[in-house]
Formats: sequence, C-alpha cells, structure tokens
Amino acid sequence: MAKTQQTPIGIIGCGNISETYLRMCSRFENLRVAACADLDMDRARAKAAAFPGVRALTVDELLADKQIRIVVNLTTPQAHASVALAALKAGKSVHNEKPLAILTRRGKAAQFACVLEPVAKGREPAVTAVEVQAEAAGMRIRIRRGTTTDTVTLTSDHQFTVTCGDTIVLTGK
Repeated sequence: MAKTQQTPIGIIGCGNISETYLRMCSRFENLRVAACADLDMDRARAKAAAFPGVRALTVDELLADKQIRIVVNLTTPQAHASVALAALKAGKSVHNEKPLAILTRRGKAAQFACVLEPVAKGREPAVTAVEVQAEAAGMRIRIRRGTTTDTVTLTSDHQFTVTCGDTIVLTGK
C-alpha cells in the first residue's frame, strides 16, 4: 500500500491550546506538524522538544519556510488578522483557531483578509466587502459576494444565525 503524502503545517502561537493541536494533528496520516513558532522562543522550543520532528522557529522563519503549506494560527485574537495576512502573503493557507480579528473603531480596517488571498493570486476576490455593525444586542457581519449578501448575526447571549441571501442556513449557540 502506498504511503499517504503528508502536508507539512506550521503552528504559530504556542500557548495552552497548541499542545492539543500538536497532539491531535499526529492522528491524521495526511498532516505533519513541521514547525511551531511563538513570540516567546523559549515557549516554542519547549513545545518543539515535546513533539519529535517539530522544529522551533521564529514567526518570520516559519512564514518563509517553503516546506510549510498551511499555517495554524493559534495567536491571541488581537494578533489573528496580522498573522493571517502575513501567512497569506507568504503563500500559505491559513486556519484560524478563533475569530479572524478583534474589530475596533478602525472603519475600513474591517474590510480585510477575505479579499486578499484571491487578489494575491491574481484573481478577482470572491468576497467584495465585509461590513461589521455593532448593535445593542450583539453584532452583525455582512459579507458581500457580487450581488449576494451573507449575514452572520451574533447576540450578546452567544446565539448566532447565518443567512445566505434571505435563507437561514445555520443557527446555534
């Protein structure tokens, strides 16, 4: 039987949840954690030492590593957008463990990463705009793709609703 090709991934952010990711990724025969990085190199070295075959790198080294194809972004929410954008610019695919970004009153800064990956690859963006609107009971995120608008509504009691056009496709808590 042919051996399954493993996709090398890199983990950025070596906090508490990283150990779970490092342990669980080893259960997938098509994934291999090649490296981990953290602003605190001692933390990255400790995680790498605990998992054979994982190298401790700086964030810049991990992003520059041509071998790594996917970045698992386990940073704090405040760093998610900048790390995700840097990974996309480096030609990597990105998995964010938490929300893409904490949005503040930065206006146009809310319209960010969804348009960058296709543009970076010379294609039209699949998403043409992302609008974030604070509401009394939570927030509403509208994602425009051409003439279609998808909406995610989040309430202060952690309820969410996702609609595609006028159709509710997912609700939950």
